[in-house]
Amino acid sequence: MKRFAGFIILFAVLTGCGKGGPDFFAAHHYTTLEDSEGKRIAFLDWGEPLELVKEEKPSRPEFIKVKVASIEETGYVKEKSLMKNVLSKAVLLKEKTVYKTPSIHSRESAIAQFPMLCIIKQIKELEGQGTWAEVNFYNAPEDFNLKKNMAKIYGDYWIKLEDLSTDKSDVAIVKSVQLFLYQYRLAVKSKRKDLDAEVKRLRKVLENIIET
Repeated sequence: MKRFAGFIILFAVLTGCGKGGPDFFAAHHYTTLEDSEGKRIAFLDWGEPLELVKEEKPSRPEFIKVKVASIEETGYVKEKSLMKNVLSKAVLLKEKTVYKTPSIHSRESAIAQFPMLCIIKQIKELEGQGTWAEVNFYNAPEDFNLKKNMAKIYGDYWIKLEDLSTDKSDVAIVKSVQLFLYQYRLAVKSKRKDLDAEVKRLRKVLENIIET
């Protein structure tokens, strides 16, 4: 996996990308993009960049009108399904301790398991402690995760910037693996249902044969 190409360049990119970047990002996999009547246009993956489309008079309360450049579509997404004030998307590639304040002496901490997607909200350079990033992890549903029963981490935490990768390839790989696993597990569950139905059918046929 690739890591940071250079700290100085990365620091400049992260601190500058808050301006002129996407207005929002999709907050979870299968975020729904709808038309004005509530019909689904498309499903969006976690981290999909979205551009705000201003309306003089909002037509759908609790929804935000957005443009999705990747699929050239405009529609509505629930406001609670959007992330804003994002400096960068990132991924945790090794199990690390994360803290409620940017210090290893923070009174509250948690263990973040890998691989986990997250957004970087801000970064701080602290004398003698290096560079820290405030992040919010994506608590993907279990069927998306590489490992079962991954610990959930709610709210914002701080982690050393060097423990994250903002490389687009790293983020894309983890996203792709999550989506593949979800589809695979969905197919397995569906197949099991089909097998159960077939077993019941054959059992009924056998019972009829025995009765006759």
